[in-house]
Amino acid sequence: MTNADKSSGNPPWRAEDVSVVWLNEVLRNHDDFRGAKISSFGIQRMSEGFVFVREVWRIDLEYENGASTPPTSIAAKFANTDPILKSALVEFTVREANVYRRLAVASEFIMTRCYFFDSDRLTGDCAILIEDLSKGRLGNSFAGMSKADAETAA
Repeated sequence: MTNADKSSGNPPWRAEDVSVVWLNEVLRNHDDFRGAKISSFGIQRMSEGFVFVREVWRIDLEYENGASTPPTSIAAKFANTDPILKSALVEFTVREANVYRRLAVASEFIMTRCYFFDSDRLTGDCAILIEDLSKGRLGNSFAGMSKADAETAA
């Protein structure tokens, strides 16, 4: 089990059900958040207007007592609310959770930090908290990457 494993209770399967209590519970043991206590958060949908298999949200975090330097935001992924799409993607959901559960821990590849993941094979629900990379340079999945970017990545 990694620090990103399941919480002691059921996770929120929808962004609107995320709470300060739950965020503190699942993030407190991760090195990036050790000693920090979240006092409040804001949440904004990042995937609006695009075709995504998941709902992707940014959670902006505020801390008590000006904690050292924990992340000021994280990204959250939840199952799509469309019931047909959600049921069609159950296996994809389970596989994505397994990437964080198994592959990311043992991989030599650089991967987004995962702070929490859980999925429900019966319902297709998922809750994933990952490092917010939105402040970095964005690529273009349609145009691909330049040779220079590919060489840098390798």
